[in-house]
Amino acid sequence: MDRSEHPQNPYKSYVVEASAGSGKTYQLSHRFLKLVSAGSSPQNILTITFTVKAAAEMKARIISEASDLLLDHNKALAFEKDMAAYFEDYSRMLEFKVSPPKSAQQTAKEILAATQVLRV
Repeated sequence: MDRSEHPQNPYKSYVVEASAGSGKTYQLSHRFLKLVSAGSSPQNILTITFTVKAAAEMKARIISEASDLLLDHNKALAFEKDMAAYFEDYSRMLEFKVSPPKSAQQTAKEILAATQVLRV
């Protein structure tokens, strides 16, 4: 799949339809982190799922992934590499400048500071 058409690309909107157990929580939690890195505020992102259990799992996954960005150097580097590639593709298409993505550490700290106001 072309990187610019990947559902984790924070610079494009997507509708993802998939059956149970297909990795939606994984995709959505990673997209959440990438949206924050691209400049969205964690409290301004609304994440919707069908059950209270799934919502709790989604929130836990987002917090866990954010923590991993602080604790796992390799995950942080991979995250920043992905974001740099998405940003490069996106900024090449625009006629105006956009802010570069936040670092993995900045992204994680912003999410973890907002855990009480996450809208899942």
